Amino acid sequence: MVIRFWGGLGNCMFIWCRYRQLEFEGHKVKADLNWFKRNPDRQFELTRAFDIKPKIANWFDIFKAKINGDYLIGYWQNRSYFQDINPHREFPLFGDKIYRAAMHKRRGDYIDHPIHDVDLRKYYAKAYDYVGYPDIFSDDPKCRTVGGDDPVEDMRLMSRYDKIVISNSTFSWWSAYLSSATVIVAPEKWYTDGRGMDIPEGWMLG
Repeated sequence: MVIRFWGGLGNCMFIWCRYRQLEFEGHKVKADLNWFKRNPDRQFELTRAFDIKPKIANWFDIFKAKINGDYLIGYWQNRSYFQDINPHREFPLFGDKIYRAAMHKRRGDYIDHPIHDVDLRKYYAKAYDYVGYPDIFSDDPKCRTVGGDDPVEDMRLMSRYDKIVISNSTFSWWSAYLSSATVIVAPEKWYTDGRGMDIPEGWMLG
């Protein structure tokens, strides 16, 4: 089997968990990383973040997988796709919580996006009731009060907060999921068509 990796850090973390689940089930799996060659503004961050080094598919592996129906494309953004895998073991870089409250606002490529540009203004306003006045993480320099442009370092930092308000972003989801936060608030609506996300038990829906 060949599985395509694409998108940002959060998406690739879901894909990696699916990759590992398929290995657990006994499949021989390789990774197609060619999407990153075609999109030089994005990087395959899993190696830098977690020292993850998948088996890389060559052109013949990809060709054969497509012919045989074993070429997989998806995001697998639900824990049911990797129920035998422990993400905390796959992504072990997060320390103890040492900060009070964080809020993540995803902007950048989400602005005016037909699928992801969900109006979360009421959600964020309500979230202040749960966490007070938080430090704000964002890919928009004008919006953030902490963090920077490095997704790996921002995820490490955000995961160390005791209270986390996430956006409709897989980066946000993983930052909270891998944390030991006592309060996690998530939006009920993740896509403009009204769909939600796999929300772990104990998280608060805003």
